Amino acid sequence: MLYVLKFFKLDLQRLAMLLKFK
Repeated sequence: MLYVLKFFKLDLQRLAMLLKFK
């Protein structure tokens, strides 16, 4: 469960970065 949460957090950060670049 913790692993999934960590992965989700990383994914959210990646999404935020992509949005910033756009």
